[in-house]
Amino acid sequence: TLHLSDTIASSSDVIFDLAGVPAYSMVGAASVLAAIFRAPLTASLLMFEITRNYEVLLPLLASAGVASLVSDILERKVEEAKS
Repeated sequence: TLHLSDTIASSSDVIFDLAGVPAYSMVGAASVLAAIFRAPLTASLLMFEITRNYEVLLPLLASAGVASLVSDILERKVEEAKS
């Protein structure tokens, strides 16, 4: 039988490429910054200005937008629970 791990280990083609640790830390920092200050575009552009890496711009924007939305939803739920 052929398992997925055998296929990935024996294949010379890359099925998907994972980013390095610095990319994940930048995306996480942009997400936290966007959620706290409710400024997803500012958080994304700030991280982009620091690195000047065009490959990480789209994940920065996506994660900052999602973090901002989740922050707004959670705040509404907390406010509804208080009243």
